[in-house]
Amino acid sequence: MKFIIAVTLSLHCSFAFAELQFIGAKDGLINADEGHTILKWEGSKTVGLYQSTDIDFSNERLIYEGDEQGYYISGLKDGDHFFKILSGSGETAMVRVSVKYPDKNLVIFSLITGTILLISLVTIVFLGNKKYANATA
Repeated sequence: MKFIIAVTLSLHCSFAFAELQFIGAKDGLINADEGHTILKWEGSKTVGLYQSTDIDFSNERLIYEGDEQGYYISGLKDGDHFFKILSGSGETAMVRVSVKYPDKNLVIFSLITGTILLISLVTIVFLGNKKYANATA
């Protein structure tokens, strides 16, 4: 009976004092290919979320303060962006968000190819409809 109580107490304590950390970051990195992501964290009720373009946070700015466990970030430019959370007890966790948009040449090529295919399809439908109308008249 004493063993069961001890195990229950130790499990309860481990959850109560969870380490402050970002959820979903692999080795401290989150890839955001489209310039937006949701940062999620656990381990503290009230935190401050800071953003910086430098790993040393020399130009940090506070972007959120409160008791939510996540924050949606958008409008990130190509490159690395650094975020840290700071709990009321002084505990911190950091994550790097890497943004890499698709190659512009590939986007332009895809746009031109799609336009050519669309024009070809519309032309084929128009000519087929005209030929069918002439055949039935």
